[in-house]
Amino acid sequence: TVPVPSATTTKVTTPAGITYVAGSSQTPQYPSTVKVTYSNGDTDTAQVQWDTSSVKLDTVGKYTVKGTVAGTDKTAERPSRASTPTAPRPTSP
Repeated sequence: TVPVPSATTTKVTTPAGITYVAGSSQTPQYPSTVKVTYSNGDTDTAQVQWDTSSVKLDTVGKYTVKGTVAGTDKTAERPSRASTPTAPRPTSP
């Protein structure tokens, strides 16, 4: 028999970015899994543990949140942006 090498993870698909309002009670949500592509072309999902320590919930700015993808040596990244709160629009009489 010929040994077949196991497929390795070659790509982690970046989840869509997230925008939240700085200083609000809204907490950004991050997916628990990301899509991965293997060296043989197959795709699957893998668990990801996000490191949100760089995110300043009360400071306007752009952040890249990184995560450790389970079972791989890869990291996932998710762009995050804290926006300025907007004032409510006046209502018409």
